[in-house]
Amino acid sequence: GEEEQGAEEEEYAEVYGANGRGCSSNYATLLLDAGQYMGLMTEYEDTQFEMYCNYCENYMQEAYEEWLQNGGQARKLEFEDFKNDHEVQRIL
Repeated sequence: GEEEQGAEEEEYAEVYGANGRGCSSNYATLLLDAGQYMGLMTEYEDTQFEMYCNYCENYMQEAYEEWLQNGGQARKLEFEDFKNDHEVQRIL
């Protein structure tokens, strides 16, 4: 009756998710509570921000030293100069 039909439908039903087609191998299930996740994301963002600040500080120091070596004359830095700088392109 109905129970047999339900069991048969369940047997042939498409399965999705971790037990379904395409997810039966090469995957991992990671569980973190929200506090751990937020702590890790905060640490990651802080690290990224610090790296960005260090890059800018170093770049500006090098630009200043180059300016001093060139006699410290007034220099107009255009965006094109920055964009075409080989060091900037290497990092970007």
